[in-house]
Amino acid sequence: MIPHVLCALLIGCPSPPTGRDILQAMQDRYAGKWYRTLKFVQQNTATSPDGRVEHSVWREYAALPGRLRIEFEPADSGAGLLFVRDSQFVFRDGRLASATAFVHPLMVLGFDVYFDPVDRTVARLARLGFDLATVHEDQWDGRAVYVVGAAAGDVRTRQFWVDKERLVFVRLLEPGQRDTTRTSDIRFNRYRPVDGVWLSPEVAVLVDGQQRWLEQYTEIETGSPLPDALFDPRQWTRAQSPDTIVRVQGFLQRDDQFELWTIVVPLPLRVLGVRTFVVPLVGEPDRWTRYLNRYIEAEGRVSRLPSGGIPGIGFAVDRMTEVEPPGTARLTVDRGLTQHAEITLSVIPNRFAWRDERGEETGVNPLLVYTLVNRKTGVIRFMLPTNDLLCLTVRGADGVRIWDSTTQAPNPTARRLVVSRGGALRDAVQLPRGAAPRPGRYMARVGICTLGESDVTADFEVK
Repeated sequence: MIPHVLCALLIGCPSPPTGRDILQAMQDRYAGKWYRTLKFVQQNTATSPDGRVEHSVWREYAALPGRLRIEFEPADSGAGLLFVRDSQFVFRDGRLASATAFVHPLMVLGFDVYFDPVDRTVARLARLGFDLATVHEDQWDGRAVYVVGAAAGDVRTRQFWVDKERLVFVRLLEPGQRDTTRTSDIRFNRYRPVDGVWLSPEVAVLVDGQQRWLEQYTEIETGSPLPDALFDPRQWTRAQSPDTIVRVQGFLQRDDQFELWTIVVPLPLRVLGVRTFVVPLVGEPDRWTRYLNRYIEAEGRVSRLPSGGIPGIGFAVDRMTEVEPPGTARLTVDRGLTQHAEITLSVIPNRFAWRDERGEETGVNPLLVYTLVNRKTGVIRFMLPTNDLLCLTVRGADGVRIWDSTTQAPNPTARRLVVSRGGALRDAVQLPRGAAPRPGRYMARVGICTLGESDVTADFEVK
């Protein structure tokens, strides 16, 4: 490694490195490791000088380096922005309203720096007016930082701040674009590790120390393929946002009273500005009858329903198949040559959170689904001594029992259980919050109460 990069990476240099040294160190640290794509839903809060607050939602897609698509909600407004080839394209009503040369400093410092050769990064920052020869060290949010572009004590000159240990961009200070007597202060907050690198899910913009704009990112995904058409200004309206082509897992249900087919999903589906656990099917849902009440995976296109309503979307399914829920545990029980049972236990979903990033209730209703399937020619018969059918227990990672319960056979007659060839015994129990109240890993154990060999254990995690 060349000496100036060593100086940038190691503590104890006699004086701060140059801005170029820092950029080279950032590139060296994360080259080949940083995520190449990023998509998320951006919740915006704008605060005016008189205290009025307005909220908006954007959907963003980044293909790194150098490409960013922003779609303004509602999706059918046709409004948004593209940043590609150091240019900004503004769209209104699905049409290109303007195109201007623009180097996006947050893209350069927050993302592109980990991909582009340092010479290109230096040239782009020079176009933006940063003095890379002036560097000092400071503290920010309790951490040591390099400040590039201004001398110590100067918070008016255009400058960027880089976390000294993590080598990630954390702050940009510059004169206001419309009123240069004011100071704009942009902050990348709440960095968290993602796949060995870093991601900031919150960006705050302050003017003269007062917060005027806040971006909070949800539904964050890294590494998902994004089509090139998303970033082609000529295809703004033709490019199909990935969010409208979805793949979901859940239980296929039919409401005979309203002749409505739905997929009940274990985690909320967020699409086209809607958040729902119940996804109505449109088109010809009767063709999926064989999967009724099964746990399935479906792929297709979501669109807004002209009639509106709740949730106001319809799902046209192109493909559906029965699948095993993630994290399903399996047990095999043999009783001679004619009796062979496969027993599964699924916690659906097997990874969930009771509260989201904002501390709000997610509304998730996890289920314990226990299934016994007869795979042999002989009939499986057993008699329950009581009305207790399934015995359920949840323990923490330390093995301490937190919760237990039983399901009941509906009447004494139902105590005689018969499972014919190819038949199944299936029962589902909602997992209460008290069974797994805190973040961590848990173990659920379920079995037929008087049949010890039928017990099966599945792990799940509360985030």
